[in-house]
Amino acid sequence: MAPSDVLELRSFGDLQTQLRAMAYNEPVGLESVPLVQRLLTDLLAASGAREMTEKKLEKAQRDALEFSQILLPLRKENAQLTRENNSLHLEIIHQEEAIAEREKACELQLEGLRDDVKKLQFLNTQKTQQCAKKDQEVAKLQAQLERVLATGGLQDFASASIEMSSPSVSPRRLSMDSQQARKIQQEQQTQVAKDLQEQLTELTKENERLRAQCEQFNDKLAKREEEINRLSKLSVQVVNDENSSSKKLQDLEERYQTKAKQEATELYVEQLSTQVDILNDQVAKYESRLKE
Repeated sequence: MAPSDVLELRSFGDLQTQLRAMAYNEPVGLESVPLVQRLLTDLLAASGAREMTEKKLEKAQRDALEFSQILLPLRKENAQLTRENNSLHLEIIHQEEAIAEREKACELQLEGLRDDVKKLQFLNTQKTQQCAKKDQEVAKLQAQLERVLATGGLQDFASASIEMSSPSVSPRRLSMDSQQARKIQQEQQTQVAKDLQEQLTELTKENERLRAQCEQFNDKLAKREEEINRLSKLSVQVVNDENSSSKKLQDLEERYQTKAKQEATELYVEQLSTQVDILNDQVAKYESRLKE
């Protein structure tokens, strides 16, 4: 027997041992040894590749499961952030509209208040001048009344005029006329004093009324000034509200950055899922080749 035949028999024996170890009990001819050895080599290589692929697949599935567990709360938080984002946008829009309306209303109200202040200042000046004029008239009337009440010269003047105008009248008639003249003069003085007193009372009431109007105008001016100060503070508050809106926008930008990171994580998970699908396809191909 040639040495080559001995080697072929030995290879054939080793091949049968390997086939029996792998539970292949079908008969194999000596002429099929090279083919069976090649098929066996390919089978072992495919089995090794399959084991490596299955290990990669298991690792990818574990990674995908871990990322899915991590991603689930992130998706919930993302949905919540999206809702909050939409609500904040609506709130900012409403606040901007309300601020614009408040600014417009404040400007109109300020213009009206400034006009009212000018009118009240003009009326106050007029009433002050009228009060001063009435004070002068009251002072004159008071002085005139005091002179009339304090002096009795009118009686002497009337008696003297009667004596000069009637030198030929008898003493008895002269006495009667003098008494009548004094009586008339007293009545005239009383009427003059009464008229002056009425004028003084009327002017005093008018003066008090004008002073009351001046006080009302001063109160209105003070209230207008307070309203203007309040509106000025309100304008400052509106500016502060705008600053608060800017802070909210900054918070939104930070949330957007967080959302972008979450989207990047989702993309990575999708890539892992794609790799798992590719590995599954490769395993299926190896299994189909092994079956063939």
